[in-house]
Amino acid sequence: MISPAAAIQELRRDFASRGWCRKATSRVLLDLLLDLGMAAAGAAVFLTSPHLLVRAAAVVLAAAGWASARSWQSYRREAGETERRDREGFARCGFARA
Repeated sequence: MISPAAAIQELRRDFASRGWCRKATSRVLLDLLLDLGMAAAGAAVFLTSPHLLVRAAAVVLAAAGWASARSWQSYRREAGETERRDREGFARCGFARA
């Protein structure tokens, strides 16, 4: 029988050989680019359209693009920082121990 530590090491080696441990930098940057594009497109339509309903839809589009572009949660998750920073933040607020 293989020990749990050896099994985990073997699993980590298998993940690394398949490339599953690499950060998805290109996907994250593409997502950010699309979000900023949505925000810019919404702003451009808002500034150029005289119709009220089109301008309202443009505001929604721009807000959706800007809100997701401003969200660093996905980047932090990719960078592996989420758990540590959240734990430290909760500890500062008195909700958990660091």
